[in-house]
Amino acid sequence: MQNILQRFEESDAYIGIGGDFNCVLQKQDNISGKEHAAAEVSTFKNTVDTSRLLDTWRLHHPGDKDFSWRHKSQNIIRR
Repeated sequence: MQNILQRFEESDAYIGIGGDFNCVLQKQDNISGKEHAAAEVSTFKNTVDTSRLLDTWRLHHPGDKDFSWRHKSQNIIRR
């Protein structure tokens, strides 16, 4: 992902990226109870920061715990 994002560094273009990254930027977004590896979180956060990406849902819902996907049989929810 970093290689692709580097192409836009000198551009004024706005880009949107969506998907399930299986990593969280903030502990409040982790409801699985499973901790993510520190190296994964660090790499993900570094990519988000250096690429000037924003979590637009979190910007508009700073304190909410709401998720857009739920796995009924395993009681898993995701935003």
